[in-house]
Amino acid sequence: MKKILHTLFFALFALCLSAQSLTDLAKQAGDENAKGNYLRAIEIYNDIIAAEPNTGKWYLYRGQLYSILTDLKKSEADYSKAIELTPQYCDAYLSRAILYFTINQSERSINDYNNALRYLKDENLRVFIYNNRGNAKSLRKDLQGAYNDFQKAYQLDPKSISTLDNLGKTLNQMGRGEESLMYFKKIIELDTNNVSVHSDVAYTLLNLQRFQESIEQYDLVLAKSPDSPLALSNRGLAKMNLLDYEGALDDAARAIKMYPQSAYSFRNRGMIYVAMGKTTEGCSDFKQALHLGFSKKYDSEVDEFYKHYCSTTKF
Repeated sequence: MKKILHTLFFALFALCLSAQSLTDLAKQAGDENAKGNYLRAIEIYNDIIAAEPNTGKWYLYRGQLYSILTDLKKSEADYSKAIELTPQYCDAYLSRAILYFTINQSERSINDYNNALRYLKDENLRVFIYNNRGNAKSLRKDLQGAYNDFQKAYQLDPKSISTLDNLGKTLNQMGRGEESLMYFKKIIELDTNNVSVHSDVAYTLLNLQRFQESIEQYDLVLAKSPDSPLALSNRGLAKMNLLDYEGALDDAARAIKMYPQSAYSFRNRGMIYVAMGKTTEGCSDFKQALHLGFSKKYDSEVDEFYKHYCSTTKF
């Protein structure tokens, strides 16, 4: 008897809701979303889905709200349901691709971006999708594939700052620093106040062993963002290579004072000490860098430094 009443209740509920405009309800959900009332918006979509369970867009909209709330399992389920109901639903593939990228499932992300491109109706999204698919390829270390996607985006919109940034950073990872500078400089032409791109230029110049130019770029960064430990730490390395050990140590010490949990800054100061012939101090910093997880965050470089310089050093 209870089961019958339960079924009857939902049948009547759906009937009553159908009589009300779903468009009005959807507008209410959108208004609640705009106000940041995500749980209330989800409740409204629950009502809409109860009345119209075979329409993919309602699951997509609810899934996007779950994504905002970082309830990613429910979000994925809703995106997948939207795709099941509407197999050519570009927006649903795109939303699920972004979710998969967020949780480091690069292959699934790439597959969904492929489908989003296949069913794309809004050509304005193509640059966005190529950039995102390129980032997913970078996640799986396919740098050439990532570069190809960023180039496709660049051909469509050569003034897209995100595309230029992706091209510059990917070329750096590929060991093509001189080429990367071209794209970073295009960003500066488009946005002279972009501090982060000056950091990218400075780091690229550091890797290219153009140390004085690197210092000049880091000076620009620190003039606008004086509390940047990474800029200080890297400027210290550039100064070290120009034999300005006093300036290098000062930058490294300031970086560590700002962010004492930076394994990278301790590694850099250790290199400066070793370059000065102060092996004991350098080894102490290498030991701290290892303690702070340098090897896990970056690579085995400090392990190798430690074995080479510090195997007989006593602390």
